[in-house]
Amino acid sequence: MLILPQERKDHLLGRVFGHKALIQSSILFTSGADPECWTSVLDYIFTLAHNVPWLRDECGVVLCDAIRQLSGHANSLKEIDSVIQRLCSANLAKTPEGVAIWLTAMAVAPDLTFPKNIWRKEDPLCVKERTSLAKIMKEDYAKSTENGEPKIKSGSSQPKLKEAWDIVLASAIQKCESKARKGSDKADFGKFWKEVVDSKSFYSSFRYALSHLQQIVYFPLRPPMRENHGDFSSFRKPSKYVLCGIWKKSAARTS
Repeated sequence: MLILPQERKDHLLGRVFGHKALIQSSILFTSGADPECWTSVLDYIFTLAHNVPWLRDECGVVLCDAIRQLSGHANSLKEIDSVIQRLCSANLAKTPEGVAIWLTAMAVAPDLTFPKNIWRKEDPLCVKERTSLAKIMKEDYAKSTENGEPKIKSGSSQPKLKEAWDIVLASAIQKCESKARKGSDKADFGKFWKEVVDSKSFYSSFRYALSHLQQIVYFPLRPPMRENHGDFSSFRKPSKYVLCGIWKKSAARTS
């Protein structure tokens, strides 16, 4: 029986949303739930994220939401650790979605012991990881090969801004704000922006996405203070959202 591409796409999306609904129901995390059910769901989602690149973004969103949902559960550390372990075993830690999942786990479960030898200091936002992070966020996997084939395939045939960017930029702002309150590295967010986002490679790879992007992108965080982040604080709105108007300027620059 011939399965049309759109039918396969609809089927896979339905499976993802079905697993999402199962997670959101919390039935997997009740006191009498079998732990194998949670691991089975994780195995399926990570297998799908690895084998179907165009679904990876949605799978990442589902897993980040699941980690946040787990924050109030008794066995949350064990359950979040299962997510991180499978993230690494699926070879997806160094993808935009993997970075987002890792940062979400760091925020929700700071006491979690993260795997070694993935990120310096077990932190994707480590200063020494910025060059690597910039390549990962634009899905530059050219050097990640196995038997001549890429270990990780790009999630889209056309460049687009990933949902993971929200989490990465929000986490970077939080980290820089925390450092600023301690009186150190006050301009660190400016450095982060220039090294990870504001680069020629980013513009060339994301010309299509930037030219079609909405004028603004909001992040649900307290706006950074001008004295902490210099001119970068001008990209904000006087509300609880950080306004990154630089996206609009980036689109104009690349058009």
